Amino acid sequence: DRFYPPASADERQQLRERLGIDRDAFVIVSMGGCTPNKNHHDIIRALPLIREAFYALYLHLGSGGSEPEERELARELGMKDFVRFEGNVDNVRDYLAASDVFVMPSRFEGLGNAAIEAMGCLTPVVLYDAPGLRDLIHDDDNGFLIAPDHRLIARSCIMLHDDPAGTRARAEKALTMVGREYDIEQAVERICSLYMI
Repeated sequence: DRFYPPASADERQQLRERLGIDRDAFVIVSMGGCTPNKNHHDIIRALPLIREAFYALYLHLGSGGSEPEERELARELGMKDFVRFEGNVDNVRDYLAASDVFVMPSRFEGLGNAAIEAMGCLTPVVLYDAPGLRDLIHDDDNGFLIAPDHRLIARSCIMLHDDPAGTRARAEKALTMVGREYDIEQAVERICSLYMI
């Protein structure tokens, strides 16, 4: 019950206003610690390519050791004003529900909990084809699974922006998959059934 879709377009717009997000911005969000494994650098590298096509803003949730490097990269690429380093936040669902796409360019994950949470908020996802993430996407029908390349992040975001109907269909399939595969009650039942004699 912590990660769920916006009740309406009005709620989504209210969340954007509360978070200080421009109405016209295409919003990319990520969450996770600033570490080489999380690889947020690639989202920052993709941002100038996306902004060639339309107005985009990157909301970076989380903090950590590589944050100074990420901030410097944003500055070097002229993206300092279009990357918001939000740090650790308690209202993660608000950010996910207010965003247009969740991007996770991790080199590996145990299980991509943040991606599952984004899917639960009906936020389309772009994930690197990496251990712990590749099992979440099926035939690109519930999100994009891409090779590790910032140019593919940009291309995927542009495709999502330019195809609202297809994007909505992917997000709805992801939400259905999360409800089916990651519902806590069903998961507990499946785990218990493994141990029953």
